[in-house]
Amino acid sequence: MRVGMTQTMTRILRVALAPRVLLLCALGLSAAAALTPPDVLAQEEPKGPRRGPGMQGAGPRGGGPNGGRRGGGPRAAQGVRVGQGVPALPGGPKASNPDLEQDDPSELDLPKAPANGLFTLMTNMRQGFNRMAMAEARGLLAERPDDEELHTLLGIALAREGHFNDALPEFVFGLGSRQYEREGMYEHANTLRFLGRGHEAAALRLSRLVTESGEDEDLRIYTEAARDLRYAGDTVGAKALLDEVMALYPGAVLPIALYGDILLDEGDVDGAYFHLFLANRITKDSPQVQILRVRLLLAEEDTESAMLLLNKLRRSYQRNDEIAGLRAEALLQAGDPDTALAYLSLKRWARRGDPQLLARRLRALNTLGEHAEAKLLMAHLLSIYPHDREVQRAVAEVRGGR
Repeated sequence: MRVGMTQTMTRILRVALAPRVLLLCALGLSAAAALTPPDVLAQEEPKGPRRGPGMQGAGPRGGGPNGGRRGGGPRAAQGVRVGQGVPALPGGPKASNPDLEQDDPSELDLPKAPANGLFTLMTNMRQGFNRMAMAEARGLLAERPDDEELHTLLGIALAREGHFNDALPEFVFGLGSRQYEREGMYEHANTLRFLGRGHEAAALRLSRLVTESGEDEDLRIYTEAARDLRYAGDTVGAKALLDEVMALYPGAVLPIALYGDILLDEGDVDGAYFHLFLANRITKDSPQVQILRVRLLLAEEDTESAMLLLNKLRRSYQRNDEIAGLRAEALLQAGDPDTALAYLSLKRWARRGDPQLLARRLRALNTLGEHAEAKLLMAHLLSIYPHDREVQRAVAEVRGGR
């Protein structure tokens, strides 16, 4: 459905994007200004129990082998770093809470020696084993440091694990490569979004409309560009873009649900419920529709209903960062920071650099009285993600509690 695409794009870009940003996009995005040497990611972290009312069958807080330490259960092993430069946490036993889902094979022991070759790297990435892919890519780059394809693949793996500050220079080194054109540009835009450069991310994403074909891909580009603008705080531009998208694709559920999310950001609960109703008429199975439903339940402090829905969703969407963050949020809202921290300490999440997961971790640490760890984590978040709303909320909570 490309009727009037040229006129539509002209209106979208005029409303949502500043001309100087588009100029930067045309010149290559000037992303090199934010180059940061890639960091070495965290090593393996053992699991540990945290007991609390948020987990089915969980015992009382303070029980078990960690009952004597303040804050309940264990932390990560010595030398572990959470995300991008997050400081190590004290050690703890390796017992696991049976109500916390098991970590998948991608989170098991990483190979010490680098890579067997590009085939192994690509296989790991296709299977979602991004941390193994990182090890492979770094090993190959040690032998071929100027390989643009390898830089792009490493950037994709880093971005998928939430290590956006480390991913950005890899995309700059990989500009123009085949892998960049296939998948790298999408993850590059995600990286720019989370680093606070949402307008650049939207411009980069919309530039793909020139080369992409097909309604599904166009819809994805428009919706993600609106998400970029929303993250940048440009709700006016995001809604203007979504108005255009919903006119072009009246049967698409994603823009409707995202519009409801933006209305909820603005405090319009009734408007958000109306868009949830519209989205439900199309499908109830979309994760974005369910995320909007959870956010509305949490906004109304119906934590029990939100938790029931999240427990269903986490079985189907085990790698969805937003659902994981909302589950931690529900546990914090229910007054169970111990279990929230246990959930975020699973290997699947503990080494991720996603700012919204780390922001919930900061709030849990602060509530449990782990002020030294909270201080280090807060400094890390403020150095990279001071623009993130969840980070700002967590920082305000920590500083307000002093």
